[in-house]
Amino acid sequence: MNIKFVVIKIFLLLFFTNIIKANDTIPEPIQNLGKDTVRVQVGFYNQKQIYHYIKKGETAFSIARFYGMTIEQLYYSNPRIENTSLKIGQRLTIPIISGMIVRSKKKGFRSSDHIPVLYQVKKKETLYTIGRKYFKMSVELLKKRNSLEGNELEVGQWLQVGWIHKDGIPKDLRQSMGKYPQVKAMSENLRWQYFKQKGRSYFDQGAASWQSKDRAVRKTSLYALHRKAKIGSILQVENPMNGEILYVKVLGRIPKSGYSTDVVVVLPPIVAKALGAIDPKFFVKIKYIR
Repeated sequence: MNIKFVVIKIFLLLFFTNIIKANDTIPEPIQNLGKDTVRVQVGFYNQKQIYHYIKKGETAFSIARFYGMTIEQLYYSNPRIENTSLKIGQRLTIPIISGMIVRSKKKGFRSSDHIPVLYQVKKKETLYTIGRKYFKMSVELLKKRNSLEGNELEVGQWLQVGWIHKDGIPKDLRQSMGKYPQVKAMSENLRWQYFKQKGRSYFDQGAASWQSKDRAVRKTSLYALHRKAKIGSILQVENPMNGEILYVKVLGRIPKSGYSTDVVVVLPPIVAKALGAIDPKFFVKIKYIR
């Protein structure tokens, strides 16, 4: 055998072995977690999403119906499938909010009617982070549900955080997320931070502009520019014409040039659209911290 070939083979083996070690864990395939389980992920600003792997006989309509979505919402979350055929094993992203997960066994609960929802522990996460911050449940309940005696967790460990009904997610829970489910899901988590803020609250109203020339605002969906609010704080933005409310994080100040004095907040287009905006400027009411 060629010695040069053997050396290269050993080098590649060691290289990929080190990559695996650096990642601490390779996520276990969903198929190995049990046939009747659902895996939930937590992303930017605690945005939650379920990974659905397409099975034989499923269609875009049946999947959308199971998760309480319209077909438009499913396509919005998975644009690559809109004009193509679904394939068995293909992964779809389903945005959810914490309220869609059953987190406690109330009167009449039957395990046979529900599918366990699992979450995989990542680096530096604790029981408090996963329980209180991500899924709004007590540490004690999370430990009891997973038969944990201590507080130590391992990277890659799977924890059960709740259930969803075997018939899917009710439509009334999904309807509150509107046409832009990712924006609504992320806003729901910022809402929790908004009410925990310290400082004096102020009220403002005026025009919101969403024809932003600021690259940072265009690239991030839940950020905004404001004249007075504390940088890094959370704003409550309401469109009084339809009652829609979203929560956004203050990225910076509105530039003195380029925006008229009646503009009180600059929003990314996707946030403005989720609030129901049609015109380049629309009236909003704002609550903020200074």
